Amino acid sequence: MKCWVIQMINCGQLRDLIIVPSLSAIGLLSQDAVQLLLMTAATESNLGEYVRQQGMIMNNGAFGIYQTEKRTYDGIYDTLITGNVAMKAKLQLYLGYVGKPQVQRLMSDLALATIITRLFYYNINQPLPSKDDVLGMAKYYKAFYNTILGSNTEEKAIADYQRLVK
Repeated sequence: MKCWVIQMINCGQLRDLIIVPSLSAIGLLSQDAVQLLLMTAATESNLGEYVRQQGMIMNNGAFGIYQTEKRTYDGIYDTLITGNVAMKAKLQLYLGYVGKPQVQRLMSDLALATIITRLFYYNINQPLPSKDDVLGMAKYYKAFYNTILGSNTEEKAIADYQRLVK
């Protein structure tokens, strides 16, 4: 069955009801991070139109509104959560998971997907760009998240952000 209506997540609700509370729960809330996550979701999944990378099966490809790959999820979870008692406790308290959720949970758990993506950016040894610097956010996203191997461009990130977020 095909659905012909294109639906995406309401940007204001994603920001206010998912991103802000999730980042607050782990102590990593900043307006710069919120805007970078919104740009990432806008560019990677058309702000939630896709929760699974097209044409992929099983554990391959990318998952969730931020299109996080399994190896990225495993790396973030295993190094920044499993090895950090305080962060692990915050996640268990906020999300309710005991143990590491399967990567497929990124498709249905927006808070988990948001936290993993924020921790990904947190793990980069360069400060986040300003929330007001759209070009800087696009460059940061492309350099670190999508990388030279990804098909997205800085121009697409800016266009998607302007269209779906601003």
